[in-house]
Amino acid sequence: MGIRGFFKRKRALAISLTVVAGVIVLALIAGVTGIVLLNANRNIIDNALSTRVSKNYGAQNILLLGSDTLGSIDTGATADDPTASEGSRSDTMLLVHIPSDRKSIQIITLLRDMYVPIKDNGEGKLNWAMFFGGVPLAVDTVENLLDTKIDHVVLIDFHGVEEVSTALGGITLDNPTEFTQDEFTFPQGQITVEGPSALAYVRGRHDFDEGDQRRVLNQQLFIRAAADKVLAGGTLTNPVTIANVFTAIQGAISVDSGIDVNYVTQLASSFVGASTDIVHFMVLPVDGSFTREPHTFLTIDQAQLGVIRWGLATDTLNLYTPPVATTPNAN
Repeated sequence: MGIRGFFKRKRALAISLTVVAGVIVLALIAGVTGIVLLNANRNIIDNALSTRVSKNYGAQNILLLGSDTLGSIDTGATADDPTASEGSRSDTMLLVHIPSDRKSIQIITLLRDMYVPIKDNGEGKLNWAMFFGGVPLAVDTVENLLDTKIDHVVLIDFHGVEEVSTALGGITLDNPTEFTQDEFTFPQGQITVEGPSALAYVRGRHDFDEGDQRRVLNQQLFIRAAADKVLAGGTLTNPVTIANVFTAIQGAISVDSGIDVNYVTQLASSFVGASTDIVHFMVLPVDGSFTREPHTFLTIDQAQLGVIRWGLATDTLNLYTPPVATTPNAN
């Protein structure tokens, strides 16, 4: 393989790993070093996936769950003992859809306050599923919501955002709206976040009229900016940065048993020569809210949900145009 082909393959590996776990798995863009260690160091989530049959041969759906448990990975409570893992709600949920033609990637953000059926637990907020039944129930709930098969799942501890952003030397992005989170104030315009400020940036929501909607859009900005820095900032050719990023990620991520060296390598080969321009973000639309004290829930736009389900079932989600977001606030 020539030097040009070598770096194309490393670039493809970076894109595929970005897809696999959003910003945190950017840490696994450790080239040869990281990928060799992947099998030995990964944390496996037991019984993570359902037996549901996929409708599309070749397409892939990867569910990314961001845990609000800081500092350690926890796969969630059980239905028999839901208090065992209090705090392990999936406050960030992204469905990464990789079409069979590998020409685009669609990332659907699922808002945590969406009102959905949860098996054996009635109805409630989407992020309650992991609290009541761990990752398996979260996967089951999303599968039923979107009427699609989840092929792989990645659980990310938000604490990893601090360490990964530090290992990358900070993430620079264009912040659309000024806000304050914890002790940090983020002005409108170009900012650089790193360590604790990066974590605060991706968690902030209470200052916004649109609440969780703005938070997930900020998370999308952060993911794209981090991916762009990795692909264009020399990270792939800097062994020190590679090692630091890989070290940062080790304790912050858990995966199903199918995400291993072979899977990631095969996925990488599908994206040789691609760029982050093929990645398209969207939010599953909602059309209202209601309150049952002390909780406020978001109602899903059923018409738009039907279109997204069809796009997933027919592998044509790349043709979907999301409506202008008008998400109510829910806290």
